[in-house]
Amino acid sequence: MPLDDCSDQEASDRLFFNPGGWWSSPHGGLEVEPPEGSAWHRITRHDFLSPFIEAEFTIRKSDDVFAIGSCFARSVEGALAALGWNVKSITDVFDQFSTEGGTGFTNKYNPWAIANELSWALEPDKEFPVETLQPLVNDTWVDLQGNYFVLTRADRETTFRRHLLLTELMQRVPECRIIVITLGLIETFFDTLSGVYTNQTPRLSETPGRFRFRILSFDEVIEALERIHALLSLYGHSDVQVVVTVSPVPLTATFSQHDIVLANTLSKATLRAAAAWWASAHDNVHYFPSYEIVINSQRDSAWYADGIHVRPELVRHIMETFLRTHVADETEPSAEAHFDTSDVQEARPTRVTNTDAAL
Repeated sequence: MPLDDCSDQEASDRLFFNPGGWWSSPHGGLEVEPPEGSAWHRITRHDFLSPFIEAEFTIRKSDDVFAIGSCFARSVEGALAALGWNVKSITDVFDQFSTEGGTGFTNKYNPWAIANELSWALEPDKEFPVETLQPLVNDTWVDLQGNYFVLTRADRETTFRRHLLLTELMQRVPECRIIVITLGLIETFFDTLSGVYTNQTPRLSETPGRFRFRILSFDEVIEALERIHALLSLYGHSDVQVVVTVSPVPLTATFSQHDIVLANTLSKATLRAAAAWWASAHDNVHYFPSYEIVINSQRDSAWYADGIHVRPELVRHIMETFLRTHVADETEPSAEAHFDTSDVQEARPTRVTNTDAAL
């Protein structure tokens, strides 16, 4: 189905009344200064882009929120929590385990990893399959459905128990009216042993032949998103509202044969198009342009020097924009609120040994 369909008169009226409908001057001219309010003026005259957003629904500060997805979701939940919101995806249960530095064991990088995690947590006849764990040397194991770069390697029982804690965390989803889903990437590995897509890059040299590298197509992403919507509709809050975003954080490496810039563009474009389709297909799914805000903000103001980490000032701007456009009651940000994004990246780099690598 088309993403939109209206009469020629309505299309004309939309352009006439749309405050953000023009990229630059409607009168043309290569050296004509863009008028105030045009896209190019907002992009070039300010550190951070402020898009025109017409909210399709409102949220209340009393609403419980759950953020699912790539590591940018951790920035979203941290920002909302700093502003006094009840964010039920935040947990300290993994603090009991030793770590290798960083946060984000709950990160979900590709759409199928999100769908699978919701299934294991919400469906009564489904459970986390222990066969998805990958054995390594010295009787250590890694959880390919978690983020094993964060927690130190452990034995099979401890590794399995860690994921059960993640399942318990995901079981809070039905309590939350607002579900924020950030889509991260489409480069994945399919586990031929368990029959599911992994969330994390496997240790490829440890079990050669077990995994197949795949780049999800648009249709495969849509299939995963529809699976997510079905699960939330059946087991979620009675008035569940889904806010879908695309993480601006780029791939740190690619297993494709393409330049990383091309691979990352394909990944984000596919996810952005799928998010638009998903939002058009369901009244309770709403797209929020955090990706566009970051990509169209001034680079030096938006990114740290590595080009991977988004500066906390921009995350604050994104969340203030969301709250200003979507919150029913006024919510003033705390002056002390600080949004740390120093650990945000789509996948943590790791030492490459033979065919081992990280997305």
